Amino acid sequence: MIVNCLAILVVTLLAYYVNGSVTVIKGGGTTFAQQPYLSAVADFNQLYLGVQATYNATNSQTGQQSVASGLLNWGGSDTDVQTSIAGSDKIVVLPAIAGGLLIAYNLPGYSDTLKLSRKAFPRIFDGKIQKWNDPMIVKDNPFLANNSASIRVVRQVASKGSSVNLSKFLIQLDAENGISPSPHSNPQTLQSIPSSLLAKNPAAINVMVGAIPNTIGYLNQYEAQDAMLPSDSTVKAALIQHKDGSFIRWSGDTVNIAVTGIPDAVVKNASPQTNLIAYNLPVKGAYPLSLISNFVLNPTNISSNPLEIVGTLKLLWMFLQSPQYANQYTYTSLTNTTMGYKTLNFLKTVKYSDGTPIYGQSICDVDVDGSYKNPCVHGHCIDPLPFQAPDQVCVCNNGYQNVINNDCSEHTPLFMPGFVSKVQITLFVIATLVIIVFAYFIVVKRNEPDVKAISPFCCSYILIGCFIGTVAILTKGLSTTNSVCHANAVLPAVAFGMIFSMILAKAIRIFLIFGYSKIARSRFLKDEFLIACCTVVAVFEGAFTGKAMDGAGVEQRLITFDGSSDTLWACASDETNVDTVKQLFGGIFGFNAVLLVLCIWMGWTTRKASEKFDESKKVGVVISISALFIVLDLAVNFGIPQQTKAMFNVRLLFDSYTIFLIATATPVVLFFKALGFGGGQKDGNITHNSSEVNSSHIDQNDGFVKTYMFHTGLKLNRPTSLWKTAVFLVMPDLDILIILSEGNNGTHTLSQSNIKIIEKTTAAAKSKTEEYIELLLGANKTCYLVEFPHKAKMDEFRMLRATPATISASGMTKTAHGKSFENSPKARERAKSFSTHLPFPGSHRTSFQDA
Repeated sequence: MIVNCLAILVVTLLAYYVNGSVTVIKGGGTTFAQQPYLSAVADFNQLYLGVQATYNATNSQTGQQSVASGLLNWGGSDTDVQTSIAGSDKIVVLPAIAGGLLIAYNLPGYSDTLKLSRKAFPRIFDGKIQKWNDPMIVKDNPFLANNSASIRVVRQVASKGSSVNLSKFLIQLDAENGISPSPHSNPQTLQSIPSSLLAKNPAAINVMVGAIPNTIGYLNQYEAQDAMLPSDSTVKAALIQHKDGSFIRWSGDTVNIAVTGIPDAVVKNASPQTNLIAYNLPVKGAYPLSLISNFVLNPTNISSNPLEIVGTLKLLWMFLQSPQYANQYTYTSLTNTTMGYKTLNFLKTVKYSDGTPIYGQSICDVDVDGSYKNPCVHGHCIDPLPFQAPDQVCVCNNGYQNVINNDCSEHTPLFMPGFVSKVQITLFVIATLVIIVFAYFIVVKRNEPDVKAISPFCCSYILIGCFIGTVAILTKGLSTTNSVCHANAVLPAVAFGMIFSMILAKAIRIFLIFGYSKIARSRFLKDEFLIACCTVVAVFEGAFTGKAMDGAGVEQRLITFDGSSDTLWACASDETNVDTVKQLFGGIFGFNAVLLVLCIWMGWTTRKASEKFDESKKVGVVISISALFIVLDLAVNFGIPQQTKAMFNVRLLFDSYTIFLIATATPVVLFFKALGFGGGQKDGNITHNSSEVNSSHIDQNDGFVKTYMFHTGLKLNRPTSLWKTAVFLVMPDLDILIILSEGNNGTHTLSQSNIKIIEKTTAAAKSKTEEYIELLLGANKTCYLVEFPHKAKMDEFRMLRATPATISASGMTKTAHGKSFENSPKARERAKSFSTHLPFPGSHRTSFQDA
């Protein structure tokens, strides 16, 4: 997990922009360890966003001067601090890396390796020995006895650390040989060798020695190896005589012997302004020209910018604790050595300009041995380097958190701690109460006409979808697990599918009833069938979303932010699956977008039926509100950059608010008025009135006009005519038949209508409950086909047609044929058995399902 975190480019105290510019950490100086330093700088720039570390290789003395003057935050040097530098008493040199100074030569035609004795070596580099067959050379190299060629020394400028250290080494050799003072005590001795060649840098020596025969020069091990690398190269590295008389070849092992041969007491007691000496040590097998390269610092004035101070300390710490930078160029790392520990411990003492300590302020500040004072119990520190801000704490494994101890020793509760989860729980409770209230009244008032009109079963189904969405709000507040990740995506998908597929189904049913076709009264538009179809849609959405989560690799992951040091466990996909995520979730959004568009279109199509079918207008409102919230949520999710934890929480809260508003607004808009919460007179889909009549043609027993209602299908008896929904209002006492239907509204004399029953002749027709009559109405005898839902209703209508049409003052009625029938109590009871009696004046509401 640590590797994954680092791969995401962790960010600690280093903010990546300061006033619109990056934080620049400037280094420079010695060329001796140039390659390891440059390698470390490149990795550091990759590890920390918004940081630009540099290293400009010049020479040791220039590096010291630049650090003292404040031009560099740190430098590299292979020499003691120069006392001639202003403010040199504040400059320190700290051991950083070890290597060897190689003596490279070019003698074509010789396979033997040149050996430089402790007597001949100083004389070659002061110009006393000018021929390769000089007796002092031939003594240890007899193969050169006949080589009378002149020796051409390739030298570097006197300020180079390599020149300084070579001169010091040669002074020691002269002292052993009794030559005092040594010619090399004068820095110009090396520069005044007859016929010598001056190289501006080690790379130039590499080229010059490689190209010019009979040359010899001194350069760092990296450039020397580069000169010897070509297969046709005649450049070799000379063996240097040890104090014990043996000739030592340069290698990483012989340099390491020299480094470890420096006594610990010498290292600990060395002045911070003095370069430790690793050359000419008496340790057996040690390479005589081993060197220590140092960091150069002005600890009281690294920079006026705190970010540069911290960045500098982190870079130097990383270099010392990462042996690969030295090893990859065959240098010797000081990791886990006395010298390395000395440098690290000194870095720990550096403070800000106001005296505030930098190291040790965070539980995640690692010690020199790689341990932590208070290690993370169930987690890790995301930044492997110290000098972190106090708010940098352990990043906990999933299931653990930091509240008091900052070491991931505390278990994470069921709900994520903090303000966000409290808001989500509150939203869940409110939404659940709203849904419960609506569910209660739908159940209690399920037999009322207004509630019947909106189909209680379908409404309950929508409420279940709303509740599932509400549960998704709660799961978003739970501590992150893989199961929670799936629930956060699957539950809203299922809820969305249930709610909007049912809204679409109800809108389609309204459309079919409004336009009236045969299918509008078939079993395919019954509640049970709609619920089954919507369940299929919801299950499909949930299953597809779950598969998309698996395919995209969405799981619990540690999230870091580019703009802060915040971290948290959240549901996220692997960065390698970005394209897969876009494709899969693009399919989910596309499917739901089609669902919303269909709902909007159906709402628009049925808008003209708003007075009769008020639900169609409500569908449009619900879809519009939901679409608005969803678009805003997508804008927040994709438009606000998640650079901090606070921004992430804003997105999380907006997701929860969106689900909450859809889950609560849907039942409020759809069911509020039908359940009687709006106050005033209830308006059904179809309303008929029966009022008291001041007429002699009144039933004197009850004082009211009897009205009988029939929901039927109606069409002209023509092949091209379509079925329409119709309501027949029959008032036999007044001999009136009122037909309410689109395009066929009218009032007719009941007794003047002719009825003919259409017999069922086929097996398919006999298997259906619907019954049909042929009805002739009006003076023109317009022929209609009338469909009744079942035989009882048809018989009831026929009975009313046969019932007396007009009631006289004496209680006698006339039929259409002029015959009289007694309006007896028995006849009245027989009529009541087929009728729906309206006992009160005023209005009565009925739904399409009453027919």
